[in-house]
Amino acid sequence: MKALHFDVNKYLDQYYATSDVLVSFKGMLTENKIGRLLDELESNLNKNERELRSSILIVANEMLDNVVKYTSNKILPQVFIAIRKMDTLQLITANTITPIQVDSLRNAVYDANRLSQPKTKIDHNEAKEKNKKLGLIDVYHKTKNPIQMNFYTINNDGSIFAEVIATFKI
Repeated sequence: MKALHFDVNKYLDQYYATSDVLVSFKGMLTENKIGRLLDELESNLNKNERELRSSILIVANEMLDNVVKYTSNKILPQVFIAIRKMDTLQLITANTITPIQVDSLRNAVYDANRLSQPKTKIDHNEAKEKNKKLGLIDVYHKTKNPIQMNFYTINNDGSIFAEVIATFKI
């Protein structure tokens, strides 16, 4: 984890400076706001990205639902950003979580990436029994790329800003 006085605007600036931003949101998510973000994302997709439209929207919805469900407190806003870089499209969510949730998220992402590999591929029903966070396994299957995560310490209050990145090759 990177220890620093966390500034969400500087965090977002790194993406604005290096990417073509399709959608950007900073605030508190609601069901209505998620719907509007998905509509905006869909309307900003290029022709070659539209072939993956369904998968992109399903992954974005799953990630946004997770942000709403797992945000620990409202110290910092919830973040969603969709960016285009060269031959990839990335969906990025970020929100505050507790230190206890860090291990849970880390394990869920590790399991989704590991269980989705061809050598260790297991039946969907078996995965459901072992891991209730089946959504991340679905994210991996839709993107066909490992899920990435980063953690940033927020001051000294114990809260963590967790970033999850899903990448589509276009």
